Formats: sequence, C-alpha cells, structure tokens
Amino acid sequence: MQQENPPYKYVMVEGSVIDAARPPEAEAMLPIVRRYMPEDLSGKTVLTQTVTAQDAEDLRRRRVRTLITVSPEMEGRSLGTNVLEGIVLALSGRRSADLKPEDYVQWLLRAGFRPRVETLTAA
Repeated sequence: MQQENPPYKYVMVEGSVIDAARPPEAEAMLPIVRRYMPEDLSGKTVLTQTVTAQDAEDLRRRRVRTLITVSPEMEGRSLGTNVLEGIVLALSGRRSADLKPEDYVQWLLRAGFRPRVETLTAA
C-alpha cells in the first residue's frame, strides 16, 4: 500500500497518453524521478542504464554509496543499452535475431567495455 509521505514505495504518473508507440525521452522523466526520489539515500546502491555527471553529483548529494551503470563513463555520460547493442551488431556483423545474450556480453568484453562501478560516498 502506498504511503502519502516519503519514502514512497511506488510512483504512478497520471495524465493523457500522447504517443503510446514511443516511450518518453529520459529528459521528460527525470523531473518525476527527482521529485519522488528520497533526499537521503545513505548507503544505497543505484543501478541504472545511463547517467550524466550531473546525475552522479545529485546521487552523491543524496549520499548514495555506489553507482553502477551497464557501460563505462565516456565524455561525461554512460552509453545507453541501445548504443551498446549497435556497437555489438557493428562489430559482429550479425543481426540482433542471430545473437544470444551471452554473445553480447562476449563482444562487449572483447571490445574492452566494463560496467561503471563508482563509490560516491564512503561507508
């Protein structure tokens, strides 16, 4: 059951559906995430697809202990999984339907990609 006061367990967004064929851009969702994210995330680990330097600083301010993304930081942000998939397809010369999940992992490791694991605050 949802509580009326933070910390919230669930977030539900209400409003008119504009385009069901396309999910909203991350920039449109970030204000909602920031609004409902607790101010104090002491000792927590955040696992996310992509993050900017500003996002990491916001998580540090909220005292997140560890930040993990699926890709390393490159020029101030981590790559999204769609970009990683494109890299694998280009490197392998295969179609996505011809690849298994473990193939993606092997190609990314071969290319030198490793998850970003960053300690934001001390224990």
